[in-house]
Amino acid sequence: MKKLFLCLLAITAAISTAWAQTPKKNIFGLRVGMDMSKISILDTGSGEKYLSELRTSFNIGLTDQIRLLNDKPFYFQFGLMLHNKGGKVQATDIELSLNAMYLELPVMLNYHIRLAPKVAVIPFAGFYGSLGVDGKQSFDDLGLEIQQNLFGKNKMFQRGDFGGRIGIGLSIHSVYIGASYGGGFLNIAQEDDTSKFRNRSWSLSVGYDF
Repeated sequence: MKKLFLCLLAITAAISTAWAQTPKKNIFGLRVGMDMSKISILDTGSGEKYLSELRTSFNIGLTDQIRLLNDKPFYFQFGLMLHNKGGKVQATDIELSLNAMYLELPVMLNYHIRLAPKVAVIPFAGFYGSLGVDGKQSFDDLGLEIQQNLFGKNKMFQRGDFGGRIGIGLSIHSVYIGASYGGGFLNIAQEDDTSKFRNRSWSLSVGYDF
């Protein structure tokens, strides 16, 4: 009887282990977090590069991961995120505060490195395309705060941006914690031949995967 019990216990443990290690076909997730953004500025005349002051704001959105291999936790990851980027830029005698909200579509690949049955480290890398949905530039003029639209025709920035993102996440019992860095490839300045502006941001996020 004792041998039968031990045999059943071993079979149950083996089945449980195999089930726990089978990667999910699809993982849907919710994300919310913080963006720490700067704007990289290149003076095309002198070739000098510098960064704006840091802007801290939020990100929120949805992600989906689709398994690409039958028996490996290798995933195609995409989603729809709202990122709030920008920075503070010194222009002649005026300091511009730039607040740029983007609707971002990330397209990435990731791999779940299992540390325990329900614990995994997830490195990821890929690209993103984004559209500026709202933006303001503000500055002080003789003690008065002036605000102007940042995006649109004859405005400071173009709406479209494209760049790369790389990062790492930690999944613990469906709870997700992650950090990433994103950098824009495009000059987002609108009709400005003297300077090139590019988005740069670190993002921290937490969430839940279903």
